Amino acid sequence: MWNSFLHLTWRSLVYFPVSLSSNWLSISLPAIIWAMREGLRVRKSGWGAMNWKTIGVDTWLMVGAYAALFLWAVIHTVYSDHILLRAQNQLLQSELTQRNNKGLSLQIGGFVSTGINHDSTRLQLTVAANNDGVPTTARDWELTVHTSNGNLTSYHAFGDQLAKDSLDLPRLDSRLQEPIETGTEIPGLVSFVFLHIPHERIDNLRNDKDATLYLSVHDRFGKIVSTERNIAEMAGERFDRRRSR
Repeated sequence: MWNSFLHLTWRSLVYFPVSLSSNWLSISLPAIIWAMREGLRVRKSGWGAMNWKTIGVDTWLMVGAYAALFLWAVIHTVYSDHILLRAQNQLLQSELTQRNNKGLSLQIGGFVSTGINHDSTRLQLTVAANNDGVPTTARDWELTVHTSNGNLTSYHAFGDQLAKDSLDLPRLDSRLQEPIETGTEIPGLVSFVFLHIPHERIDNLRNDKDATLYLSVHDRFGKIVSTERNIAEMAGERFDRRRSR
């Protein structure tokens, strides 16, 4: 509270001479001259020599006018702060609206499934990341497959090596560790591993009309960005099967 009061007082004192098209030296010069003159009298003859009659009605009228102008300076400072705060609040509201209504979006294009050790499966998704909001990153990649018989969960294989026969695309999860700029779309690959789920089971999901891929990440603000795609709809487009090895 006191910090705000002192800040307001200081800014008002700074603005006060500006309202008079002057400065503090010219405003206080008459008082300085009077104080110096009366100080010499006091030093020479004592306090009884001070002549208070030199402070006339005109002086008090001038002090009153200065007090009124200083009050105007305080009002002006408060109003200026209000206008500035309102502009900053509008900017913040705009950024929040942009963050909540726009931002990072994902689109699944297809996937490549590869058997691992005959009892697990690697899934490599082709994903396009688009950003129409403020620059952002992506983290905490998660992939779940919803089927007619339950859900299949996986873990994000960030350090997984891409198969040699994959599409010539970059690692999207690695790329999105750096901010994706506004108006940018980046295609890439993201790998997941289904432990103890054989490749044949993943391969047969194309025959399950309810099988759906659910992909989600967190943007730089912690907002969950998700997308989904039905596997049966992908079968005729970019579904690519690989034999177990």
